[in-house]
Amino acid sequence: MSYRGNDIAGGYDISESENISPGGMLLATSREFSPGEMLVLTLRAPMRPDATEVYARVVASQQIVAHHVYQTRVQFTHADRRLFRTLGLKTTF
Repeated sequence: MSYRGNDIAGGYDISESENISPGGMLLATSREFSPGEMLVLTLRAPMRPDATEVYARVVASQQIVAHHVYQTRVQFTHADRRLFRTLGLKTTF
């Protein structure tokens, strides 16, 4: 998975999901994000060859390793529902 701020062209950073549900996910990020900030996530699922862009709003971002790793919680605002069906999840957006 990769992510970037919605207002930043290019500049993706790589991450992995710690938890995903139909409404959102918890991911590790390399910087702190403010609540309400919009992110563009590019998700790849093992059973899908193509990547899917998902738009999400930051709910919270908490530092877990000083200046290096943050747990960032996001709520999905727009995504291709086919990805979630592939994962066996029903969407709420």
